[in-house]
Amino acid sequence: MHSNLLITQLLLPDLSLEAMYAEIRRWHDRHGYRRAGGEPLLNHPDAARKLRVGYVSGYLRQLGSDSIWLQILPVLQNHDPDQVEIFIYGDCDFQQSQLGAAWPLAQAWRSLNGLSDSDAAALIRRDGIDVLVSLIGHTGRDRITAFVHRAAPVQVSFHGMITTGVEEMDYWLGDAIATPQESGERFDESLFRLPNLFCFAPIPDAPEVAPLPAHGRDGHVTFGCFNVRSKISPQAVEAMAMVLRQVPGSRLILKSRGNEYASRTDCEAITDLFVQHGIAAERIEMLPVTKTQQQHLASYNAIDIALDTFPYCGCLTTYDALWMGVPTVALTGDRFVYRMSQAVLTTAGLGHLVAASRDEYVFKAVALAGDLEALAETRASLREAVLNSPLCDTVRFTGNLEAAYRHMWRDWCASPKSHASE
Repeated sequence: MHSNLLITQLLLPDLSLEAMYAEIRRWHDRHGYRRAGGEPLLNHPDAARKLRVGYVSGYLRQLGSDSIWLQILPVLQNHDPDQVEIFIYGDCDFQQSQLGAAWPLAQAWRSLNGLSDSDAAALIRRDGIDVLVSLIGHTGRDRITAFVHRAAPVQVSFHGMITTGVEEMDYWLGDAIATPQESGERFDESLFRLPNLFCFAPIPDAPEVAPLPAHGRDGHVTFGCFNVRSKISPQAVEAMAMVLRQVPGSRLILKSRGNEYASRTDCEAITDLFVQHGIAAERIEMLPVTKTQQQHLASYNAIDIALDTFPYCGCLTTYDALWMGVPTVALTGDRFVYRMSQAVLTTAGLGHLVAASRDEYVFKAVALAGDLEALAETRASLREAVLNSPLCDTVRFTGNLEAAYRHMWRDWCASPKSHASE
């Protein structure tokens, strides 16, 4: 519950960095502080030997069942078997029938179901894991509290939304965009910046990109926001309404992967927010949940330009839009969750779509809508451009990631600790 609070507070538009960090420290004091004892770490401190790398996530139960697979499957497929052995851990029962082609890519799939945190850490230590990686931090079945018990010599947070609050977490992976040097955001872990933090596999079975919708509707532009409803802050509504007012006849389609727009009452509530800013209700459309990923992606064929949310912006949603030929206008901010879209867009060579202020956010969206020919050309070429960018260069990304693990391991070997209590 406390982890849920940490993530949910990131949706608050007026949350200061100081208040955010204070809550993380409260989590640390209750759940993440250093604990003495435990089994010894018996890892042999040979800086050049093959590494055992463990990834912890309950979201990997079934191949393709969660968006995390677009980021993790390429790592499993492209890892160097001469340098790294991979183990997967999670609060689920891993089944070969559900994991299919992913099953042979890991040395072992270990269920943590029914194990206490200390027992889970003991299992990981017995497996001789050298580098243990937490996927997506506090967002769910992450078993982040097992890291408190020092399950491996090197412990890493990968794609966490905030500093973990785990005293025994050694590193937090970032990059120059998502976690810039000048950021005031505090991290208790050592920041390790990759050349790029985000990298995705091509989306399998994605529908073809349709022609620009505006060309088929008398030039009327349709904007879209497919982020979850909770990310659409009052400030984001205000900015989106400003865009709609400056683009006559334009519409806005709202959708998410969930069923947030199934309730008539909820739909009326968000429509009323736009009406309060002078936008007629008929210009706002909400789409129901679709049954398949392919149907969800096909919904992008109805929009011309995507408008990102803030302060908690998109990540996979931004990638979905780009893959479907839809440019996304994003706003950058002062923390990691405010910069994810910026990192995705910049890695794809689309940094010009990132605004530094709300006025610039509106200006960029309106400018895109004002040149339909250029927008059509972008739509037709965007998927190929993204595919050929570092955002989809999974071989390069995996090499950089495993080089980072090797660097961390060498540092530990230079000054090894043998017990969690040391």
